[in-house]
Amino acid sequence: MIHKPEPDRHALLRDMAGITAAFQAAARDALERHKKLGESIVIWRDGRVVEVPPEEIDAELARAEREAGLR
Repeated sequence: MIHKPEPDRHALLRDMAGITAAFQAAARDALERHKKLGESIVIWRDGRVVEVPPEEIDAELARAEREAGLR
């Protein structure tokens, strides 16, 4: 049996850029899946819950990225 060494968990947790990128990729994947399946998403905007239909997901993602300074 081949034994792989354990990753340095503390080093992984210090990699904030990597963690952020992983969360962003996961969120994009989830949004893409909802869009393909024709399912709405529910978000928090301006202090209230808002339902975003699948045809508006791309526009909502672009708006959120602009607000976060990612675009």
